[in-house]
Amino acid sequence: MQPDIKPWSPNKPTPTDPEHAVFWPFGKLTLVADLRGSLRPDVPQAADVSCTLDTFQLRMVPGFDAIVLKFDRIRFGMRAGQKPDVEVKFGGIDFVGNLAFVQTLRNIIPLDGFSDPPAITVDGSGIHANFSMQLPNAAVGVFSLENIS
Repeated sequence: MQPDIKPWSPNKPTPTDPEHAVFWPFGKLTLVADLRGSLRPDVPQAADVSCTLDTFQLRMVPGFDAIVLKFDRIRFGMRAGQKPDVEVKFGGIDFVGNLAFVQTLRNIIPLDGFSDPPAITVDGSGIHANFSMQLPNAAVGVFSLENIS
């Protein structure tokens, strides 16, 4: 199944169909490409590309408010002769709507509580990110989270 991709203009931050929108932009998109060529065969051709998307949200489960992932910035850079680089500055996660009760648990777990920084791998199949963190003991109503490391 392929998602329905809709056009987005940086000057129009509100999605055209808010009820079913996943991507909510609030910042700007910057795309820079430096292409170098030469008529001389001894001078190699090269390209550097940088793309930055600032301040946006991903609202998961469209039409059913559940999770809002906030991003301060995502930057992708590719310089000639080097491997691609991805930088993600995560702004937070909110549980909303029917999952608002989970927000209490989320408030107990700090975003800076990762035991190691996220590991990001970029390859031909896509971008893979993973991390690990310790969870504190917590109780929310009848739910109890204990002894997880």
